[in-house]
Amino acid sequence: MRAIRWSVVWLSCLTLLIAVSALASAEAVDVDVPGTNMVWMRIRVALPGLTAYEYRDLIHERIADALAPGFAAGEPLTGAAVRVAASEGGAAPAVYIGDVMIVEVDAAHARIHGSTQEGLARRWAAQLAEALDVWAEINRRLR
Repeated sequence: MRAIRWSVVWLSCLTLLIAVSALASAEAVDVDVPGTNMVWMRIRVALPGLTAYEYRDLIHERIADALAPGFAAGEPLTGAAVRVAASEGGAAPAVYIGDVMIVEVDAAHARIHGSTQEGLARRWAAQLAEALDVWAEINRRLR
């Protein structure tokens, strides 16, 4: 009986160790606002059909699309332009800069962060807003 208990304990520990090492080895790709070096989110789960790096590139493209009009007009957008709203499909909360959806917060990322999708969206939005304030300040000085 004692051997069975130890076997169960050993098997449980082994399972936990495997799960923890799988989580630790999961690829995490930082996403910053280009030019600021300020990381505002980490991609731990990519969109289907994309690598984490390709997903980061897509997010960077969306950020560039959102910032381009203000930059061209000589008024770089600040963190005040960041908001959280339902995604275009309405399935999940998303982070926007103005009217451009930057990232939809999926259940997998929320679970990894120990948060709800709405809570994680608000955290990412706050961090993105802070990075955009820095971006705007840098770009005002360059003009």
